[in-house]
Amino acid sequence: MSLLPSLGYYHSSRDFTTATTRKTSLPSSAGRSSNNLGRNNLPNEILNAIFDYLSSDTLTCVALVSRRWCANADRLLYSAITINEVLPRASLCPPATATTTAGVGAGYGNGNDNGYDGAAATSTAGTKLIRNNLRTMPAVPAITLRCCETLSSHPHLAKYVRRFHVRWQTDSVESPNITKTLVPTLVHLYSLELSFGLSEYIYIPSPSPSPTPTPTPTPLLVPSPSLSSPSSSSNTFFLFPPFCLPSLRNLALHGTGGEPPPELVLRNHPTLLHLKLGDCYHRPIRLQPADIPHLRSFRGCPTTAASILPGRPVQVLSLVGYEFVTEENLACIAAGSLPVRSLDLSSMCVTPNVLRNVSRHLSHVEWLKVRLALRHALHYALSGIVRSHFNFFCSPLFPSPLPIPFFQALIIQPYYVKKKKKLT
Repeated sequence: MSLLPSLGYYHSSRDFTTATTRKTSLPSSAGRSSNNLGRNNLPNEILNAIFDYLSSDTLTCVALVSRRWCANADRLLYSAITINEVLPRASLCPPATATTTAGVGAGYGNGNDNGYDGAAATSTAGTKLIRNNLRTMPAVPAITLRCCETLSSHPHLAKYVRRFHVRWQTDSVESPNITKTLVPTLVHLYSLELSFGLSEYIYIPSPSPSPTPTPTPTPLLVPSPSLSSPSSSSNTFFLFPPFCLPSLRNLALHGTGGEPPPELVLRNHPTLLHLKLGDCYHRPIRLQPADIPHLRSFRGCPTTAASILPGRPVQVLSLVGYEFVTEENLACIAAGSLPVRSLDLSSMCVTPNVLRNVSRHLSHVEWLKVRLALRHALHYALSGIVRSHFNFFCSPLFPSPLPIPFFQALIIQPYYVKKKKKLT
């Protein structure tokens, strides 16, 4: 943000003399003019180029500076919306639904002098039944509801949305006995993929009531316990116990809940070769140096990959999720016992800066797959990617060609952003 005033002076050089002249007579006015110069006279193209490097939290603060900056920040903040929320099994519907339904059957304005109406009584009984049924239905999560209400009440924000990803996960399942008894018996299993759509929170059922009349506690949603305190998981809800399959080589886990932790599963399979973890596992995995020593390929979030790859011979890497790859993550990824040869970035957000950081840390990549929006590529003068894929690495964005001496193949998946035609 400290570069904004200097960019304003550079762009509006003809006004810089006027501001300097005013400084001798009106210092306070000159300060206000210089601030307005950098804030209001910058073209939208320069503001968008600067804001594109800022994080979402910083853009939220930038939107409070002025109305013009708010408009530019909103265009970026609402271009990609990613919501990931947990649906508790015991969540109730909004109370407004029951109140409105009860008001319909209250008998207001029914014209009955005795104050009683048979239809109203029937409607009230039906309202109680509906209200009891609604209690078992999950409500719309708060963040999703607030986002939809914001877009509905501000139509101009809805025009900025290019990606809208909503994921609702439940916190428990009813009968996991099949998984508990079946998975450990598959001793000759070579490949296993489990995808349940569960969140990283576990469901603790209410304990059975004691002989003395005590109030029944409500179920709790708590994070999965840490590995350092195994005794804390004695009363928790297990989807399936930590299993051990001697012949397992391929493992994919997507939304299996907080228990058992992936660390316990991976430690029981030292011969594992290929591992896929869904983007719901976006935390570091705490493994011992001797865990999964023969791992060859991994697919998961950048933070998880940065904790798994160091010291392991992973040569095929695919990154997923909505978070950007930081230089710290790439430095940890490059610390594997063998260099990464194949890199797939087509399932996550990629910017030219990310590609430049990849070239710095992963210089042995031979196969790269990315997905770019053409409107974003054209904005950075990268239109030559259609004619020659390798011209992308020699574009004016970079001061010199990217140092990837072993590079052999580049796959780009462009997707076009169509402009809406105005009806006349």
